[in-house]
Amino acid sequence: MTALGITHTAISNNTTLYFNSRFTIRDVSNYNFKVLKPSTNKKLGKIITKGKHKGKKMFTLTLIERETCTNECEHYYDCFGNNMPFAHRFEVNRAFMLKLESDVHHTARANPNGFIVRLHILGDFESIEYVIFWERMLILYPNMAIYGYTRNHIDSKYKHIRGIAKELTRIRSKYSDRFAVRFSNKLDENFSANSEEITSDGITCLAQVKENISCSACTLCWSSKKPIRFLTH
Repeated sequence: MTALGITHTAISNNTTLYFNSRFTIRDVSNYNFKVLKPSTNKKLGKIITKGKHKGKKMFTLTLIERETCTNECEHYYDCFGNNMPFAHRFEVNRAFMLKLESDVHHTARANPNGFIVRLHILGDFESIEYVIFWERMLILYPNMAIYGYTRNHIDSKYKHIRGIAKELTRIRSKYSDRFAVRFSNKLDENFSANSEEITSDGITCLAQVKENISCSACTLCWSSKKPIRFLTH
C-alpha cells in the first residue's frame, strides 16, 4: 500500500492523493451521474444473497479521504484510497447533499423491497449535520439499510469527532436493524472493525480469506455482534 510522507501535499492539505485528477469529482454541479452508485465491486458484490437483506441491491458512496476523516486514523498516511486513482470522490457541500438526497429518494422508489447502502468506500462521516442527514433518510425510507465503518471515536481528542461518534452511537441504538456502522480500531467496542496490526481477535473478514465470497454473500459486518478483523490491503 502506498504510504505518504508527513510533508506530502495531500497530507498537509488533508485531501486525496489525486486532488488534481480529472477522475476525482469534487463538485457535482456538472456531474450528470448518480453519486449513490450500484455496487460493481467484486469484493462487495451486487445483491445480498442471505440473511434479512437477502435479494436487496447494494449501493455505495465515496467521499474524499482525509478531507472527511480524522487524522487520528491509523491509516491516514497509507489509506487504500492512495491506490484508487480512478474513484469518483465527492466533496460534501450543499449541491452534493441535494443531489445525494435526490439519489436516495429515487433509489428507494426503484427498490420498494429494500436496498442497502455501504458508507463509505472512501471518507468518513465528516460532521454531525451529515450524520443527522442519514438519520433523516432512515426515517423517510424504511426500506433502506446502511452499513459501514467509522474512525470517529467517542474518546477522540477532538470535540467535534466526539460529537459525531455520540450521534452515530445514538442512531445505531435507535435503528439497530438498519444502521450497522462499526467503529474502526476500537478494541473496547464489540461492534467494531479492527486492523490486523491492532489485534488478532475477532472474525477475520471472509471476503479476504476465502475465494469467491463477497460482502453480499457474507453479511457478518451487519449481522454479527462480534468484532470483525481486517487484513492489511
